[in-house]
Amino acid sequence: MCRAAHEKIGVVDSQWIVHQVIPSLGSQGQSEKGKAPWEGVRARCRNEWALFQNRLTEADKAYLAQIEKN
Repeated sequence: MCRAAHEKIGVVDSQWIVHQVIPSLGSQGQSEKGKAPWEGVRARCRNEWALFQNRLTEADKAYLAQIEKN
């Protein structure tokens, strides 16, 4: 049986994203530990990207495990 495309679309990550009210532009914020504000933005971006990649990997693993059961 072939399901319609809209029935196959699922939620990759059901966790809510919490807005942390952290400045996202390099010209905003304050320098910390002698680093320019944009360096903090870059570090946060890298951390958030790593978290996203991990969550996506876990979602893929769960999806593939579910397919193998069926």
